[in-house]
Amino acid sequence: MPEAVIVAACRTAIGTSFKGALAGVPAAELAAHVIEHAVKRSGVPAGGFDDVVFGESMQGGGVLARHAALMAGLEGVPGGGMGSALVLEVAR
Repeated sequence: MPEAVIVAACRTAIGTSFKGALAGVPAAELAAHVIEHAVKRSGVPAGGFDDVVFGESMQGGGVLARHAALMAGLEGVPGGGMGSALVLEVAR
């Protein structure tokens, strides 16, 4: 099994309990923006990723990571994300 590496990290802006300027933006759209910028920062071509691990706290599961990865142009990755528990599992 190849070794997993973290190539970049990004986050969305910090909100104010669904009252700010981003309140009407769907979670997958915000997540896709984050993934796009993480890919750019990494310097790795989009086709070079095997998976996306996406931690989130409000949406409730890994489907968000998959949808965001697709929206960001990463069609060949399964995408997973269920907060810090998944990050720890990937690290093992």
